[in-house]
Amino acid sequence: MLRKDHLWALPKTLILLGMPMFSSRKAEALIQLDRWDEALPIINQVRNRAAASTQRPLDAGATDIYNIGTYASFPSKEYAWQALMFERRLEFAMEGHRWYDLVRWGIAEETLNAYLAEEKTKRDFLANASFTAGRDEYYPIPQREIDFTGGLYVQNPGY
Repeated sequence: MLRKDHLWALPKTLILLGMPMFSSRKAEALIQLDRWDEALPIINQVRNRAAASTQRPLDAGATDIYNIGTYASFPSKEYAWQALMFERRLEFAMEGHRWYDLVRWGIAEETLNAYLAEEKTKRDFLANASFTAGRDEYYPIPQREIDFTGGLYVQNPGY
């Protein structure tokens, strides 16, 4: 049982997952199975929850907030896929899940290199930065670990 007064004792590596995480992963699976019509209400449920949260800024006096509506339909698998990727980007911003999404979807290289191309114009220390698919998703295995296992471990590609 997880009690609010005991949260201080949790390890830093514990990741708490909420319903939007599980429901969006279910929607992702449905889209990949060509059942994007079944993913529509799941994605809209997440959007409806987000739309309900916009009342608080209005109550505080904000006049410029996002108008969050629902999707009427997904005309194609590609449209559903784009909607899902956009929703996960918004819903889990700053929570550390984006990296895993990009790698799982196979778009880490193009997304991160596009980001780096822009950031290189602003930050000198990124002048030689680039992301290489097939290598940069993993850390190298320390040589001493490979030696210790007698070759049972094999170095990750690119190192």
